[in-house]
Amino acid sequence: MLNRGTDETATPTVTPLRLAAVVVIMVLTVLASEWAGGRFLDRNGTNLGYVYIAHKWKVLGDLDEPIDWLVVGDSSGSQGFDPAVAEQLTGKRSINLATIGNFGLQDDLWMLEEYIERFGPPEKMVLIHVYDVWHRRFRPKLVGRIPRRWVTTEETAERYDFDEEQRKEILLNRYVRLFAERKSLRKTIEFTWLKLTKDEEELEEIRRKDRKLPNEDPELTDSGFVRVCGALPKSVKRDARGHVRTLAKRRSRISKDNKEALLAIAELAREHDFTVHIVPGPVYERLRLKKEFQKYFDTEVRQLRKIVKDHPQVYVSDEIRGFNGDQLQNVDHLACEHTETFTRWAVDQIQSADTK
Repeated sequence: MLNRGTDETATPTVTPLRLAAVVVIMVLTVLASEWAGGRFLDRNGTNLGYVYIAHKWKVLGDLDEPIDWLVVGDSSGSQGFDPAVAEQLTGKRSINLATIGNFGLQDDLWMLEEYIERFGPPEKMVLIHVYDVWHRRFRPKLVGRIPRRWVTTEETAERYDFDEEQRKEILLNRYVRLFAERKSLRKTIEFTWLKLTKDEEELEEIRRKDRKLPNEDPELTDSGFVRVCGALPKSVKRDARGHVRTLAKRRSRISKDNKEALLAIAELAREHDFTVHIVPGPVYERLRLKKEFQKYFDTEVRQLRKIVKDHPQVYVSDEIRGFNGDQLQNVDHLACEHTETFTRWAVDQIQSADTK
């Protein structure tokens, strides 16, 4: 006889079909979580570098007709060059695909290759990089954030000689973002909650105290231009002190990665008959006037011109547009109120090169 309050049920039989169904449901749940988490990070992430990479490759992927000027580079160019202003000045259509400095010129090359494959060569390619990007080696794990199938292929690994550890990092960044970006995800969820529960004054104070948070949410435009407004003079001065200390110790050089990428771009320019214009990003004026900076930059220009001496299609500008602290957010990122000034200057550099 059964005890009161108890029930007797048969233990379900575990069949191969039921087990397979459970496994499929678990896999689909994980994949759905990864997809949703990735979309959330791409749109709202506090790691703005990854946000910019996702956005710029989307802009390139959404492009449905040729443009005249293909603008690439680092975040100084992303935040400094406005294609709408350039079109008003020249009548030429452009897109701004500049990402982040830790890519160096590597993703500049990859974007150019994709553009040529789809549309043929642009009329001009514009590389906007600040002075301290040229010495950097690119970080292979960033490749995992490029939303293209080729990033995880054997051909890509062999082409760039990725070792096992680098390939693992690329795969994690590509397919297991909830793990690879767990700190960023936690910070992003926390910040999203603060946005929903705090007023503007409270949120501004939180941003000011936590340097891991963006000072302002960037506006990602369809042209690729990233609009971020509001100068930060104190941050500029603090950043400049760090640059001065570094310049006192570092010799100007072009990294092997950047040299190889630049030469590959130059060869494509020769093969497809278009011009390449290397334009320095904006810089804090007081830093620009330092003798240590001028010596470093002049040496860098000579090195770049030596690299491309056999490529007359490549122009290297030897000028830098300086800005005051109340126009910048750090030593090389402009507040949106002054991007028109830099864009006009960059257009002038590009057009002047054509007349030389």
